[in-house]
Amino acid sequence: MDKENTIPALEDLPRFVHEALQQHDLCSEFRIRPKHQQANYLRWINSAQKSEIKVKRLNQMLHELKQGDTYLNLPLR
Repeated sequence: MDKENTIPALEDLPRFVHEALQQHDLCSEFRIRPKHQQANYLRWINSAQKSEIKVKRLNQMLHELKQGDTYLNLPLR
């Protein structure tokens, strides 16, 4: 199995991501995204070195999950 695309259970996600998904009631929307999108979101958020950038990226992911029509600022087909 490709370790880069292995997604942990929701409760094993970084705490701030898991809490944000729960708070915004977006756990299902996160889980229905393809595994590579889930992995890329997590990698993208966690690759930020500054906490304010992590928060900005987290908020973008939450917005995209809520809207349901974009992924990393690209329209979904």
